[in-house]
Amino acid sequence: MFSNIHPRANRLSWLLQSWLTLCILAIHRVSYAEFRPSSELPPIRVLTSEFPPYNYDEGDGKISGLATEVVQAVLAELRLRAVPESLPWARSYMLTQQEPNILLHSITRSKERETLFKWVGVIAPADYSLWALAERTDVRPNTLAELKNYRIGTTNNDVVEQYLRRQQIPNLDSVSGQGAYEHNIQKLLANRIDLWGVATLPGLYFLRRQGMEGRIVKVYALKELPNDGMYMAFGNKTDDAVVEQFRGALDSIKRQGIYQKLLSKYGLTASR
Repeated sequence: MFSNIHPRANRLSWLLQSWLTLCILAIHRVSYAEFRPSSELPPIRVLTSEFPPYNYDEGDGKISGLATEVVQAVLAELRLRAVPESLPWARSYMLTQQEPNILLHSITRSKERETLFKWVGVIAPADYSLWALAERTDVRPNTLAELKNYRIGTTNNDVVEQYLRRQQIPNLDSVSGQGAYEHNIQKLLANRIDLWGVATLPGLYFLRRQGMEGRIVKVYALKELPNDGMYMAFGNKTDDAVVEQFRGALDSIKRQGIYQKLLSKYGLTASR
């Protein structure tokens, strides 16, 4: 059946197939090219706050946690060394905007913050919720409008507080400092607030640590808030070339599977 096909045609067909294969391999190689860090990056200061399990002080001044480990992997990819500093959230947030070459984590990317920072990328999954005493069955909001009926404990300048203020929710009781989460839990127990607004994972962490899981329960999911995850970001005074290097390094550890391995260590999966 194929005896009439000219040998030259067979050779041309083979050459064409070989050329297409080489093109595909070249594209694949470019797409997954090894990340090459710049040798001209400035010293980077890394700021965070007490926000377990994303970042927390182990007790000896060493900062650990899921997001911290991801940031350290990015720094290693860039061949940079930096010791994370844990400060009250409002101070870390302010310093990052005021000074160049400060990397902040873990931060939620919201409408209010979009133009205040240069966003590197997602370093951990996250969502947000409101919590109440299990015995307070009268505190069970079903809509955003109903939140106006309650006293809500928040952390100064965090994304939950910023969002609720933008929605003109009154009766926000804001606290700051390294003990903000424990303080809000104590206020719930004392009925000084009705609801506590917090990222879900840190909320669970603190409740379990204080033996309050089950006594304080999640009653409202803040689905209106971004749920793509926690980010790391620089302020606008940092050069774009520095930000691009960090984006490249973060993409690189995700391609290599390092990011997913770190998530798995904490029993999580990537949200994006």
